[in-house]
Amino acid sequence: MQTLLSRGVFTHKNINIFIAFMVAIVYLFLWDVKWENADTTLFGAYYWNYFQRGGLVEDLYTGLGGNTLDHFGVGAGFLFHTLFEWTTWDKRVGYGLCVVLMLFSLRVWYKILGKLGISDVQTRWSFCLLLLLSVPVFKSSHTFRPDAFCFLFGTISLFLFLERKFFLSALGFFMALESHSASAFFFAAYLLGCFLVDWRSYKWKDFVFLVLGVLVGVGYYVLLHYPYLSGLFEKLQSAKGMGRNVLENYFFRVSGGVMAQLYELLLFSVALILFFINKMYRKLPMILPVVCCVIAATFIIPRSSYLYILYVYPIFLLIFSSFSSRQKYIKLGFLMFSIVLFAQYAVGYYMLKSYKFPSIDAYLSDVSEVIDRPLEDSATLTLVSHQDWFAFKDQARWVGRSSIESCIRNALRNRDTAFYLVLRHDQVPRSSSGIYMEDYSKITHYLEELSGRSVEGTSLKEGRYVNSFYLRLVGR
Repeated sequence: MQTLLSRGVFTHKNINIFIAFMVAIVYLFLWDVKWENADTTLFGAYYWNYFQRGGLVEDLYTGLGGNTLDHFGVGAGFLFHTLFEWTTWDKRVGYGLCVVLMLFSLRVWYKILGKLGISDVQTRWSFCLLLLLSVPVFKSSHTFRPDAFCFLFGTISLFLFLERKFFLSALGFFMALESHSASAFFFAAYLLGCFLVDWRSYKWKDFVFLVLGVLVGVGYYVLLHYPYLSGLFEKLQSAKGMGRNVLENYFFRVSGGVMAQLYELLLFSVALILFFINKMYRKLPMILPVVCCVIAATFIIPRSSYLYILYVYPIFLLIFSSFSSRQKYIKLGFLMFSIVLFAQYAVGYYMLKSYKFPSIDAYLSDVSEVIDRPLEDSATLTLVSHQDWFAFKDQARWVGRSSIESCIRNALRNRDTAFYLVLRHDQVPRSSSGIYMEDYSKITHYLEELSGRSVEGTSLKEGRYVNSFYLRLVGR
């Protein structure tokens, strides 16, 4: 391998072209794979309710009687909502927006690497391409969570800080903070690491501009959330100690019985050992303080989801990129890393290739046909998958659900005694108790358990995409 890397065919530029080719394959072939994504529907419902229905209103999908946009996420929500109104409320539109935001973020990271002392152009391109190929960036590009928005403005804040434009840096940080508070604090760790490298060089006027930026940033936050400020402290308190360390969640989480991210951890560990053996921290003094501060932040800010690894992941690629002066090492490392990532996507595509987004219009038409009545004329509650919220969001009695249990509980709480149940042919999401939504017998059994009544069920029609059933509670 070393001999091949030293020849002209395996130049760093050609390896980057190869990685770019893999990125294109992944984003094209996995673009509309995997229908079920609870966060996409949840935040879609938040944005719809906040901007279409006049603020924090109760939603039959969430069943929360409220909305997380009361304290965070209005900036990102406004961007999503504006794009949806210009185009259509479709998941692919939202995913496209997230990909664009990520591409802008990577362009800024390209500049940041130069500020951190990594001058080699091909190494900086490798960093950006591998970050785009990474699981955290791909996942964050295929959800309506505000992560892509927060990542962009947090990255801009870091770049402006390195440029010593402290007023704008503080403003960018607060835009990230408003969109996703916990995530933005990881960028505070990046900023602290950069500050510690050369803290004696900062002048008093730098702190003045920083404070002014903080004040404007606070004003921006208050402007968006002033009606709900009274509950902010309680919300922050409730989020304390939420979950485990994000590194543990990502590298040691079990997916299908295989800890796929252990391969990445192995490569990162080798790179970190070589970083110290070769004393790269002397040649690039800004990298080690940043890495230490961000890793420390993972212990201070525990979260329940592995998705927060998005804000930590760049430090691992920074360690890889620090070997830019040693081309044999870095070319081999980038090539191996890209192959490991691509292999994960290949397995994922094979497992999920049967999941596709049907056309919203075709899907609605199919559901209307199997139910055999106009959608808008129904007074009977219809239970659909949480992902079908996009098709039924403006139909008051057509509600999605985050799980079969919450769906049934909400229906019983509303004293509904008759339901239509719509099940997709290719739908295999699992609820928290292990009930599959397409398992009709388990759904009726669970409904009987919760209600204490018998259930009469009638199979209606089978359409192109869905089966439909009519359920009615009988007895006391």
